[in-house]
Amino acid sequence: MGPESRSGWWGQALFYLAMLCPLASFLRAIVVRRSGGYRWTLLAVAVSFDITGSALYDYVDRRTDAELASGLADVAYLLVYVPLLIVAAFPRPSRSALASAVDGLIAGAAVSTGGILILQQVIEQALGSEMPSDVPLIYVALDVLGIAMLVANSIEAREVRTRSVVLLGFLALVGTADVLYALQAAGVISDAERLFDVGYVVAFGVLGLTPWVGDRVRIRRADERSDAIPTGRLLPTIGSFAGLGVLFASAFVEISSLITCLAAVTVAVALGRTMLTMRDLSRSAEHFQQARTDHLTGIANRRAFMERLAESAGPHREQPSAVCLIDLDGFKAINDTLGHGAGDEVLRAVARRVEAFAGVDNVARLGGDEFGYVIRGCAPYQSMELVDRVAAAIAEPIEIAGLPIVVESSTGVVLVDQPLTVDEMMRRSDVAMYRAKRSGIAAQFYSKDIDVNRSERRPQLGELRTAFVADDRNR
Repeated sequence: MGPESRSGWWGQALFYLAMLCPLASFLRAIVVRRSGGYRWTLLAVAVSFDITGSALYDYVDRRTDAELASGLADVAYLLVYVPLLIVAAFPRPSRSALASAVDGLIAGAAVSTGGILILQQVIEQALGSEMPSDVPLIYVALDVLGIAMLVANSIEAREVRTRSVVLLGFLALVGTADVLYALQAAGVISDAERLFDVGYVVAFGVLGLTPWVGDRVRIRRADERSDAIPTGRLLPTIGSFAGLGVLFASAFVEISSLITCLAAVTVAVALGRTMLTMRDLSRSAEHFQQARTDHLTGIANRRAFMERLAESAGPHREQPSAVCLIDLDGFKAINDTLGHGAGDEVLRAVARRVEAFAGVDNVARLGGDEFGYVIRGCAPYQSMELVDRVAAAIAEPIEIAGLPIVVESSTGVVLVDQPLTVDEMMRRSDVAMYRAKRSGIAAQFYSKDIDVNRSERRPQLGELRTAFVADDRNR
């Protein structure tokens, strides 16, 4: 967006008209509250900066020297890219918008570095000397940065939206015009003012269409396999290595300060992205742990217990030696007489005692006053001994507010001597636990004799029911 391109009264008039049309379009979209309102505000600000830059150049140039006019205009033109890049980085609000924006920034900075390096080499070879000013190259770098960010975000989202395509077209047109401006500013070509003037006019005309084209999804890619590396993750990774490569090469060969700065920005943003990733992973791990932890006792909850059982019941996995369910006897009376605070203390004490014998990874509170634990790597007689020790530990007095509270428990145990599903393990241990509670004993081991609902006895129960009905009819 070089100021020298605004030459001739007709060019200035056409340019200001082209600027006022998209500005009016964005202001109209803000008034009627078109979807994506924050984008129209940002784009209106961008157009306003461009109009301001042109007005400053035209006003100052007529009263002072061109160098001051060009400097003031360059400041305003560079400010145009601030809202433009925000829109490119955050095409739509989402929970992962910040991470996608940083990924796009890394990829964009890396592509900009490569693009500027190529353009600078072309100009310097044509001139036989260095570029007189880096400002035209900065315009091109920002155009390429915006394009790369839009492309990276579309790849990350696995979709291409209409408004993103329009914004991409605007940046491509402006980028082409800026390349022509940079070539003319360097003296490589001449008499290209009208050409890139037309490019700017058409570009801003396209930008003004953005609020009115809708935001439909034009292309949506099928989901990739979950174990595949997302393409959107590869772009910032490649960009990081590219930036490091440029910085490394700058120690041995002469590279312009602009390209070195772009490479440094790429690496710095990549480091920031790494920190953001580590934070997200930490939060994900924390949320994962919270979702599988009983907040009262600090041990695993039912969800975690069932998942661990499912993992051990999978193919080529060693199944547990025994699965045990514990139900506390008389716990409701403790809550009713001493209060829920005392009941909570009892639950915490029981959790610590079971954990001491079964291990932190093998015990869980399944809900209410019910606990479960798994015995691994033990022979049947060893499992029986461990169950007895756990029951004895639970029965030891628990001191609460100076009072010794004795809690009895009923434990149902299933010895896993054959492959069983998780549901079958839980069902059998539940059957044994309720038999222990009815019998008034501390522990009951599952056997087919106590399981009246087991599958092989259901036909017999059906036959017995049919016999009772026939007998009633005969009477």
